[in-house]
Amino acid sequence: MKIKEVIKASLPILLLCLSTVTVAQNGGKAEPLRMEIKRGATSTKVKGKIRGDEQAEYVFAARKGQQVTITLTSRPNQSALFDLRALDGVDYKFKYNARTWSGPAPATGDYFVRVIRQTGKAAYSAYSLTLTIR
Repeated sequence: MKIKEVIKASLPILLLCLSTVTVAQNGGKAEPLRMEIKRGATSTKVKGKIRGDEQAEYVFAARKGQQVTITLTSRPNQSALFDLRALDGVDYKFKYNARTWSGPAPATGDYFVRVIRQTGKAAYSAYSLTLTIR
């Protein structure tokens, strides 16, 4: 095969690959950021800002029975909330006030925390999310 023929035959595949990358960059769902506690420490903190209907998503690992505490502060006026669930699909019906939660991890595995803005509040929310595991 001549080089021109190879390029011509490969062009549709190349265009398909490039369009897939573009779609992922412009609207694909990002993976949640993993919160990890450094060796010798018991907590970690992340800070961020969300606008409009944006969400911030985090994941952390805990072993069954470990005491987990999650605290969210936000400004202005406590304008953000979080929800918490297990990644294994089990709904543990966590009881919390949407800004703090503390309790034993019901199972070993990953847990998902999503920070969201309250509807009708400020145009943005600057937040600080603290995770403590003992």
